Amino acid sequence: MQTGSITIQLVDGDYETIKCVWNSQPSPTGEILLKKYNTYDKVFTLLANGNLVELGDDLSTSLFYYRDHGYDIDETKAIGSDKLEDVLISDFNYIWKNDQWLIQSDEYSN
Repeated sequence: MQTGSITIQLVDGDYETIKCVWNSQPSPTGEILLKKYNTYDKVFTLLANGNLVELGDDLSTSLFYYRDHGYDIDETKAIGSDKLEDVLISDFNYIWKNDQWLIQSDEYSN
């Protein structure tokens, strides 16, 4: 099973990231991010909910470890760093930076 991470570059230049465990390949996760989570505020709000089991078209249809499965928020919250390479933790890394999505993966990069 391949995992994904969703990362945002914050206003101060630091990065925060969460994991997305199920269906993290560019189809469907990458497509959903491009179409549905296409502003800084939407991405920031998504990450505020912590690690994902699976990304949905909106927050109400996304499955989160904390909200939907009862995990402790401290175990599932976003991790941060001032270096992008520190938060590239998965097979597919989706990065919101400069108002656009980038993807980093051994299989695909843009």
